[in-house]
Amino acid sequence: DQDHWMDFSNNVLGKSIVAVIYTTYWTSVGALDYVTRVDNFSRTSRLINKWVGAIIMRMVGRSRAKMFDLPPRENLQHQLDEMSKGIDGKFFGGLEPNGADFANYGILRSMQGLNGFDLVERHAVISGWYDQMQQRSGV
Repeated sequence: DQDHWMDFSNNVLGKSIVAVIYTTYWTSVGALDYVTRVDNFSRTSRLINKWVGAIIMRMVGRSRAKMFDLPPRENLQHQLDEMSKGIDGKFFGGLEPNGADFANYGILRSMQGLNGFDLVERHAVISGWYDQMQQRSGV
């Protein structure tokens, strides 16, 4: 079961969040603005990475969205619902987190503060699981 949910994190959840984060050119700019502020880029590199990168990432987001039948936000909601079915007690690992917990948490953590994270924060099961994983991981 752990292997299934680890594969889910990589093959489904990771692709689903990319489609949501980079839904439009402006959400792409916002995501890349955040990234270029976190890393130590020169002003010129920041501008190029942000504006040109947004075009590229919008195309990537569009290609990821085509992998699923639902629109990006609906798909992510559906995937969070699916993910919640695998949580056995507090975690995928039961009372203690296992590799599946850390794999899925890492994927969702990467979108914190970006477009679509509100779906995680509002999800009846995943929001509580996410908070517990954040406390456990310290990240």
